[in-house]
Amino acid sequence: MKFLNRYNKILHAAIILIFMLAFIITNSPQILSKASAQSPPNISAFPTIKKHPEMPSGSEATAIAILLNYHGVQITKEEIGRELPTEPLPVEVNNRQIGGDPSRGFIGDPFSEQGLGLYQQPLARILGNKIPVGQVIDRSGRPFLAVLSEVERGNPMIVWVTEGLRPASITQFWWTIDNNLIQWHGNQTTVVLFDFDADSVYVSDPNTGQIEAYNRVVFERIWRDVGSRAIGIDITASGTPTATSTPDIAAPDTSGGLNYEEERRKILREIERQRDPSLVDEAGDEDANQDGAVKGVPSIVIWVVIIATFIFLASFTTLLILTLKANKKAQDNQQQVASDTSQEQDDDMYN
Repeated sequence: MKFLNRYNKILHAAIILIFMLAFIITNSPQILSKASAQSPPNISAFPTIKKHPEMPSGSEATAIAILLNYHGVQITKEEIGRELPTEPLPVEVNNRQIGGDPSRGFIGDPFSEQGLGLYQQPLARILGNKIPVGQVIDRSGRPFLAVLSEVERGNPMIVWVTEGLRPASITQFWWTIDNNLIQWHGNQTTVVLFDFDADSVYVSDPNTGQIEAYNRVVFERIWRDVGSRAIGIDITASGTPTATSTPDIAAPDTSGGLNYEEERRKILREIERQRDPSLVDEAGDEDANQDGAVKGVPSIVIWVVIIATFIFLASFTTLLILTLKANKKAQDNQQQVASDTSQEQDDDMYN
């Protein structure tokens, strides 16, 4: 029984240790925490510009103006808007939507309600024309930590999210003349991220013309959903642009880790299903099953929980078996003692 008690104590200690480890892992900081997080940012010192009413679809041009104004370059959103290269809006050609490339220029007109927007590459080139060579920084496709690191160094970043952090929604798609698939989030916009703390990020929002505080976790998720795009200015940098500076204009835009060929096949399958609902698509069923899976949970946490559960069940089963064996042995001993006692009493009686 002493062995059983010792084993029981060790088991309890192991279970407590495992769950403490799981708790530490699940609650450890996954993103950067600023030393200045205890004090709120000085939001009154950061410039704000509203895109309305002059540029109803010009959040990118307005964000560029905000960033340049912060760095001492006096320029208006309208001036930036007139400098933006433009690309055609999507039109149907032979039953196929053909349109411009947002990595080359603005889709439509930023001064119009019908304008769509553009990606980071054209904006990086405009910034490069306004500041010394090598000071444009592009953190598109990098972890959100890389963006926060730049902000912590004093480099506000233009980032792509959605208006009001509403869920990202692909509202249309088209192909460029180079046969690249473009998937457009109809509610995407740009803001200038200039500060953050443990719970919030602080941005100058062209849509409201005000400083806004957004939930940090939600902000990061939306930022990833619309492509993980971020550019800024590092006034301390000099010399030749690095590999993370302005991307090659001819390079297909793959920031955000999207597999465009796979996405194109999915869209084509969906078009075929709409034309003929009787079609059965095994690959589409797989996609649906994957969409129903648990998302956003770190794999290490899942493995810790699985291992902890396995150890607990195995230990509990072992303990139960040992307990049953000990009880059986104790019962056998009691029966043996009772039998011996009865035998002795019988012997005494006969004697």
